[in-house]
Amino acid sequence: MYRGEEMPSFFGVKHRGRLQIVMDVLKAIIEEDKPTRIMYRSNLAWDRMIIALDLLEQRGLISSKRMGSRSRFFITESGMEALSRYDNFTKLLMFDV
Repeated sequence: MYRGEEMPSFFGVKHRGRLQIVMDVLKAIIEEDKPTRIMYRSNLAWDRMIIALDLLEQRGLISSKRMGSRSRFFITESGMEALSRYDNFTKLLMFDV
């Protein structure tokens, strides 16, 4: 049926939902602690990244620290646990994320 062709996506167009966006931000914070680098790594616009950071900090999944005039962000133990559960769930369902 789809020989030689790419099989269409089960969900149609691939757009990230809110959950995947915040999980991408958590993954970015593991690698980077500066807001601009987090923005680039998670592929978000600045205003959307700020909203995601605020949400994650309110939920206790990340923490922030002022260093001079700049903020740095760090993933908490709860954030690592949430990310691990999310990754396990998507692997279980075999979603390509």
